[in-house]
Amino acid sequence: MERLKNLLPVFTALISAIALLFGYGYQRKLERDNELNKVRQEIYSHLITNITEANTIEGRLEQSAQYVKAQQENQSASELGILRTQLWIQDAASIENEGKRTELVASLFVYGTDEAIEAYVEYAKGNTQGNGGNLGKLVLQLRESIYCKSRYKADDDKTGEAQMAIWNDPRFLKNHAPKK
Repeated sequence: MERLKNLLPVFTALISAIALLFGYGYQRKLERDNELNKVRQEIYSHLITNITEANTIEGRLEQSAQYVKAQQENQSASELGILRTQLWIQDAASIENEGKRTELVASLFVYGTDEAIEAYVEYAKGNTQGNGGNLGKLVLQLRESIYCKSRYKADDDKTGEAQMAIWNDPRFLKNHAPKK
């Protein structure tokens, strides 16, 4: 019995040390997760900015005299696609934009969640198939991968509203004003 009394401070110190180590490890994990979320937010933000810049560049190229003339001559969709690609390749801003996007997508694949990567792949597939990716859905899915708890999910009908809100349609923006 006396021996156990002597070991009690040792056991107490050992249990305290183990609890301290677990607490420290847990705190470090929370800090790493917080830093990773900040990196993800930055990558997602830059990616969305890059996509909207690309859409702006493409819109500008489609309003060029050469493209408008091709449309007026009723060229086929494939010929217009080839012309759009040629104009894109010749434009310095589009080349810079594509370089940035390559870097951002690589960062997305390194730091992004599986859901975020799947969302971007789905968006990119929509673009390559010629029907355009749904930017609203991509934004909501990226948001979901950062904030797990959200009223807005990419799977519900809010996707169309997000798509419209992105393009600054006031009919959709007024429904999402912050409540006082």
